[in-house]
Amino acid sequence: MGRDPKHDYRGRSIYYITIGKSPHCPNFCQISGSPDQPVINKSAVGSIIERQILNFPNLCPALQILQYAIMPDHIHFAIFAREYLQRAIGSYIGMMKVKTGQIIREAFPQISDIFTPDFHDRYLRPTLPFRRAEKPSSTSIPWPNQ
Repeated sequence: MGRDPKHDYRGRSIYYITIGKSPHCPNFCQISGSPDQPVINKSAVGSIIERQILNFPNLCPALQILQYAIMPDHIHFAIFAREYLQRAIGSYIGMMKVKTGQIIREAFPQISDIFTPDFHDRYLRPTLPFRRAEKPSSTSIPWPNQ
């Protein structure tokens, strides 16, 4: 999906990011339990991904992970750019994907691709309160490009 040409992706904002799994990569986790009480069991690949998600502040101190979810075939995370960034948020996501790939390929040489080439993003408009966007799937937020 294309980025919003009207939005400054270096600006202070909260971004909801989804990155898919490459078909050639093992699942990031397994989900067991019941729909009311699911249990997520991260694979070794999923654990590496989790560490790299939590490493965003080391890539750029202005970035803060607010929440994340590791699913079998994709990841979600909400990342807060607390101040104006030197680079667009996509650059930092790209750095995370590259570093994650390096670590996984070092540990598991048989895995060639980890993520799909692109990612999907939504950003919180500055006029909306954060609480309305904490669970975007259960609220009717007028997201751009929708």
